[in-house]
Amino acid sequence: MNKLLTSLSILLFASYSYANNTNHISDNIKYGPLTEEEEVAVKSWVSNALKDGDSAKFKLGDKVISINGEPEPVYCGLVNAKNSYGAYSGWVIFKSFVARNAYGKIIAPVEIGIKHGDDPAMQIGDGKIFEKVLFDMCLEKGFFKGNYLNKELIGEKKN
Repeated sequence: MNKLLTSLSILLFASYSYANNTNHISDNIKYGPLTEEEEVAVKSWVSNALKDGDSAKFKLGDKVISINGEPEPVYCGLVNAKNSYGAYSGWVIFKSFVARNAYGKIIAPVEIGIKHGDDPAMQIGDGKIFEKVLFDMCLEKGFFKGNYLNKELIGEKKN
């Protein structure tokens, strides 16, 4: 029951965030590289959310610094890691909320996407949101528009 409530809370939060931001995106997006401290935090938090964090491989692009002049704490990237069978499962989208906590430390709570239709043992983490939903949320925030990713890797958004 507790897991169900947690899952529903995450889903509601994700839906609320997505619904509130879809109409506000514009071309006025400022990009910049992750700082070394941010990159270490993101990789650490993502690795901790994986079944085999030591096997993690990352594709990280620039972060969105601001949208329409408003700071943007969300960061999206791709991770590939070993699943329960010890095999690499393929690139999966993750979404992280990068911020500085009350102690001055960079934190990056993360949500790892899940592949639709795959057996739970084939997943690389315990994600609660399908990767298609995460992809659309990240795309709306200005991610995955650079040339460091290609259509074969992440697919194409269809209207």
